[in-house]
Amino acid sequence: MTITPRIYPLDPRDLTEEQIAVTFAMTSRRPEPFDEIAGVVTTEKAADFHERWVLNYGHASVAEHAIIHMAIENISRLACDTLEDNRLASYTEKSSRYQVIDCGYYHIPKELEGNPALHAIYLETCDALFETYRRMVEGIIKHLRTVRPRQERERDGAYSLRLRREATDSARFILPAATLTNVGVTMNARSMEHAISKLLSSDLGEEVALGNELRDQARNITPTLIKYADYNDYMVA
Repeated sequence: MTITPRIYPLDPRDLTEEQIAVTFAMTSRRPEPFDEIAGVVTTEKAADFHERWVLNYGHASVAEHAIIHMAIENISRLACDTLEDNRLASYTEKSSRYQVIDCGYYHIPKELEGNPALHAIYLETCDALFETYRRMVEGIIKHLRTVRPRQERERDGAYSLRLRREATDSARFILPAATLTNVGVTMNARSMEHAISKLLSSDLGEEVALGNELRDQARNITPTLIKYADYNDYMVA
């Protein structure tokens, strides 16, 4: 008898991420094909499986089969770096290489609210950096027009865009770590739980707030697998 390979997707439109994770986990103990296993794994059974095996017995690798896509907007580059400092994940961030960053587009920490003098210095510094960035972009573009001639058949719009991209790529390094950004994140539930715990264990208010919001949103997708994401004494130490 010839047994041929079968390769097919389990559609997240038909199954929750937790159901998919359980279906893959059960193949270690059940001989049926994946699609047959998936047919008997209800949402309730998936939650019960994760409660028993992932949370109580520590089989955390099962959570790596549950995938979470999270859109995150208007966080500081500093908080974004903390979020992105996690393995087994994919990130696509708003590019300061290709986009001109508007003046005033920066995070103001709530920690400064109790210190008016420091708050004023912070705003003054960020505003000065953004204004310098704006003038640098304009100045570099002006200079590039003298050393980067327009190519044959290159339209005005394409030429201007090419110069602007070179200018923003050169000037972006003066922007502060408080500069805001957007990032798209694709991460499995195990990595997400770790990332959330890391954020919640930060000494920065913005990162703690980000961790809380990520936890709330992720629990809508994988309520069981993100259940114990929390402040972690070991990470703090």
